[in-house]
Amino acid sequence: SRLVLLMAAIIPATYGHGHALLTAVPVLPCRSRPAHAAGGQADRGRSELQARNLMGDNPNPLLETIEKAISGKGAHVATAKIFDGLDWKTAGTRPPSAPHSAFEVLHHLNYWQGWALDWLEGGNPKVPKHAAGSWPGTPAPATAKEWQSAVRTFRRGLQSLSREARRGDILSTRGKFSRLGMIQAIASHNSYHGGQAAFLRQMLGAWPPPSGGVTW
Repeated sequence: SRLVLLMAAIIPATYGHGHALLTAVPVLPCRSRPAHAAGGQADRGRSELQARNLMGDNPNPLLETIEKAISGKGAHVATAKIFDGLDWKTAGTRPPSAPHSAFEVLHHLNYWQGWALDWLEGGNPKVPKHAAGSWPGTPAPATAKEWQSAVRTFRRGLQSLSREARRGDILSTRGKFSRLGMIQAIASHNSYHGGQAAFLRQMLGAWPPPSGGVTW
């Protein structure tokens, strides 16, 4: 039998406004020890039973792990709810000494999430010449409608990531990246800047979201 170790990594490197370099660590195949004649079948049976017990009702633990990475489940406040309940004027406010507003962070998240989705759907998106190119827009929304639209774009992107995780071969590669590596990278990027947005909200006295924070 073969044991497949799946590894994906994101290498953050900050230049100016910040830019995440994406890379995927290749799949590493290795062989388990061969089962011996008489006891081999029993050993395999016990191993399969243990695996089923660990997996529960989930037939695909890899997909479950990817879904948790996208949603933030088990790690932090749900990624889709990080901007919930934030007033549009507050979203455009930079706390003292802060380099960005929550609105700018949201635009940055939408930029790279859209970039990743374009790639996952077969496109060939270009990386901006400079990191600042991935921080589009203005520090503050002009209207509540503009803010709400940006939040909806982010949430729809998360839903699209979940769909892409289930479409096609998650281990397939194109160019430098695998689908698994790309999804894991953008999920990590979302968590990184989602935490930044949460901290900005704390500085402005606008945290947690209506659904609550993670505390005990």
